[in-house]
Amino acid sequence: MASLNFFSLVVKRSFNDRHLILPILSGMLVATTLMSSAPMYLAALDQQGVRQTVDLTTINKSENYLSLEMFVSSMVLDEERIVRSDELIQQAVNLYWSEAISGLKRYLKTDGFSFYRSSESAIRDLEDGPVISLEGYFQSFKDMGREVDYIIGSPPASDFQYHPDGPLLEVSLSTNLAEELSIEYGDVLLGVPYPDSRIKLGVRVSGIFEPLDPYDPIWKDDMDRFLMPVIPKDEGSAVSDKWWEDQKYYLAFFISEEAMMNSIPLAYPGSMVEARWDQQINNLILREWTRAEIASSIDGLDGLLAKQIPGFQLRSGIILMLKEFKTQSFFSSIPLLLLFAVIGSSLLYFVFMISSYLMPARESDISLIKTRGASRLAVFRQYGLEGLLLFLASIIFAPIFAFCLVSLSGILPYFHGISDGKFLPTTLSWASFILSFGFGGLCFIAFLLPPI
Repeated sequence: MASLNFFSLVVKRSFNDRHLILPILSGMLVATTLMSSAPMYLAALDQQGVRQTVDLTTINKSENYLSLEMFVSSMVLDEERIVRSDELIQQAVNLYWSEAISGLKRYLKTDGFSFYRSSESAIRDLEDGPVISLEGYFQSFKDMGREVDYIIGSPPASDFQYHPDGPLLEVSLSTNLAEELSIEYGDVLLGVPYPDSRIKLGVRVSGIFEPLDPYDPIWKDDMDRFLMPVIPKDEGSAVSDKWWEDQKYYLAFFISEEAMMNSIPLAYPGSMVEARWDQQINNLILREWTRAEIASSIDGLDGLLAKQIPGFQLRSGIILMLKEFKTQSFFSSIPLLLLFAVIGSSLLYFVFMISSYLMPARESDISLIKTRGASRLAVFRQYGLEGLLLFLASIIFAPIFAFCLVSLSGILPYFHGISDGKFLPTTLSWASFILSFGFGGLCFIAFLLPPI
């Protein structure tokens, strides 16, 4: 009963002083709302920045720029090892990027070969044929047949035959490269990885093709890198005015994966390849991820596969995009944090001053309590409940008000440039409640200091 009378006394006193209590409550509510909105506002701007950065990168670069390029620069050409690497990469990608992936392509490229023009009658002995050497290599895309159109001939067969000096493979190449190097359909060449090799690969051109779409993700925005690979010039060599006429190209033969894995290791045990897996990313889904989620997925994928696959490396435009965006976000957030700190301090001072103005109306009550021998703790008990009610009201409702205000701010004309007139992407996190509780506690202390 005494507790009920005490509570009724506090409520009655607060109601009588409502002209001062309401400004204090308003000040505490505004202060806690402002501080709890800080992480929401920064997170909303950060998320909107991710969306804009993804969109601008896609427009200025290409959709393929944000793909994941996973590769091993030197791997033993062994079917079991490559298939196992496939499984590990697929599992890791599904673990960290399952919601945003749209297609995985595998590319294999052998070490360099020297190719010599020959004929069926001279295939037995390299020395009997014309010694015209062409630098080149074998390469293969998984399921490449759907990306090209064969002008003449057909795709290379998945099996291989034998000639007296080694395996005989079917290969294909692009029309531009065939024209540049004077390669024709049906031509037979000999390939060796080193000059004194006793085993010579025979290669027969089974088809010449053109790409269906030069901008297909398979070409990584650099079609000539695969179809017309340039032999780099030596450093310091003079560049002529008509440098394009002196340009030399690798003889880049396409071959089926099955033939590559089964024939080349048979002829040259321990042969090495560059293996690459290109994982396409759905940019519409990526733009909805937070910066922390993207960074966590990148780091998780790289860290996991680096442990499982020797020599694994990850490259992606996403990594560069995150670095640039992180720098921009850091410098843009500093002024906002300073602004929040200044305004929050001002509101805290406002609460303290209003509480001080409330003192004259309560001097008689405080004097009466102290003349009866009451300690500061008793005074605190008298006014602590009143402050506690104000504290609870502010910290409970402030995060909700902050969430609504931050979300609605996106429709303001000032934010149309980044929000397109839509609500800002806002989430209600524990950080907002923690800040609301902390700053509400400071307001509570500022409210109690004058009477104590």
